[in-house]
Amino acid sequence: MDYEELIHAGFTPQLEHNDEAGLSCVHLEITRKGTGTMKQGQTRHISQTEILDWIEESAKLSKKVNVGGGLHLIMGPSSSKDRHKTRSETLSYDDTGDENGNDKLALRAPFTEYNFKKVQEKFCLPPATPWAIRSQHPHFEQHIMEIADATIGFTMRKPSRRNTTMNIALSISHDTATRLTRAVLIGLSERDQESLSLQLEKLSNYSFHPLLLPTLLTCRHEFLLHEQVDVLYFHLLVNESLSRQTLIPSPDFEVPTNTNIGQSAQTKRALSIAQVALPSESEAQALIQGIDSIRKSIAVVDKLYADNSDQPEDSMKTKAATAAKLLGDYLDCCSARAHTALWDFQFLSKRANALMNALYGYAARETAIATKRDGTAMKAIALLTMFFLPATFFAIVFTMPLLDVSAPPGQPVVGSRFWMYWACVVPVTFLVLALYVTYTLVDKRLEAKEQRAAKEDPSSSTKAPQQR
Repeated sequence: MDYEELIHAGFTPQLEHNDEAGLSCVHLEITRKGTGTMKQGQTRHISQTEILDWIEESAKLSKKVNVGGGLHLIMGPSSSKDRHKTRSETLSYDDTGDENGNDKLALRAPFTEYNFKKVQEKFCLPPATPWAIRSQHPHFEQHIMEIADATIGFTMRKPSRRNTTMNIALSISHDTATRLTRAVLIGLSERDQESLSLQLEKLSNYSFHPLLLPTLLTCRHEFLLHEQVDVLYFHLLVNESLSRQTLIPSPDFEVPTNTNIGQSAQTKRALSIAQVALPSESEAQALIQGIDSIRKSIAVVDKLYADNSDQPEDSMKTKAATAAKLLGDYLDCCSARAHTALWDFQFLSKRANALMNALYGYAARETAIATKRDGTAMKAIALLTMFFLPATFFAIVFTMPLLDVSAPPGQPVVGSRFWMYWACVVPVTFLVLALYVTYTLVDKRLEAKEQRAAKEDPSSSTKAPQQR
């Protein structure tokens, strides 16, 4: 009983099946001819009804005396339609849930339920294969195979975290006595299937090694993470330039002239960068851990080869050592690049946080300026009231004798000397209004001058330090 069966004892995994999916089958063989080797490869696109016949045909070919190992691989998408679309120009992803609330990124076995059981039985896949397909957690696991001592199994899951387009599940069984690897790979798009088939054809001399497929898929994952780094860095530079935080722009980088967004939109974009960078950092760490697990598994396979090799001069033993060295070199390069991607994501996360802090500071400054402007307006109203009401009161008090409040009906209440009232009120009112307008204009000019000074590049007025 392996780990998955142990922790899920009593539970049967409920897999979703896709009865209409087309399959790509790869049949690569390493054949003996004297002391040398010769490769034969075949890739076919088959339907659901042909899958069992293809398995029987491949099994018969592999029983030939001259066969010295090979690869039988079945690849299929997670659904009849390619769900993975390129997301290289956006940071916000569409909701992937359907009307029933199910996750569209969950993998579906590209077989009927009957065919899936037959494939798992004929290929001697690990019992944990259904759990590996359903899992939403990245892992690479070696499985205990009770079929024979020379058989070893592996499962790998790379779920989509909505950061990259990789969402695959891989199940492998390998017979170290016959050097035959049988695998099922779910989740690759048609274009990725063609690319993987081409890679396997070029490396067909080492296609028997059970860790060739995990290594190639891991390298593909690392490449997608670096694409994400480039996308995030571009959006970060655009946002920094729009917010005028970057005083020294990067070489060969121009901000789009038609881009004009407010600080609220800039803050949301910076927050989006941080939100994508953080889970991408976690994904890079999981990738590095997976690389270490593959390295350990290579050592296990090498030991099994040594224990099951009848002749020390066996050409397949030499080829296995060469394959292990080649995979080790690939993993070394992939590990170095994965660490670089991890550091890039950490840098982008910190830089996005610094950008958000700067944007929050700019927003607080604008709020303070607006508050100051409101305070100035209130002071002006108070000033107007302070001057206008006393002048009105003064004019009314001294012009009371000019008003005849007891005049009979039809007679004017205002006397002939009421002009003295206007002579007092009008000049004082105009004086107060003039002072208010003057103060407002001066305040606006000072504010405009401060804004121009803030927008200007401070480095233009200083000289760069001399290089020694």
